[in-house]
Amino acid sequence: MNARQEKLKEEGYCLEPIGLFHTYETIEELQEYVEGFSNDENKALAQLIMSLTWNTCAHLTKGE
Repeated sequence: MNARQEKLKEEGYCLEPIGLFHTYETIEELQEYVEGFSNDENKALAQLIMSLTWNTCAHLTKGE
């Protein structure tokens, strides 16, 4: 584990955030953002990707 990974672990992160994108504090905030999409097809696609990502993160952080 490198120094950056150690620091993130000390701060309580199980996964390293991607600094290029905004981090929402709650799932509700993220859902509100998705609801702001004007095109229903884009909104549905964003909801699908958000849900798949949520499940992936839940799997990756479930502990061993």
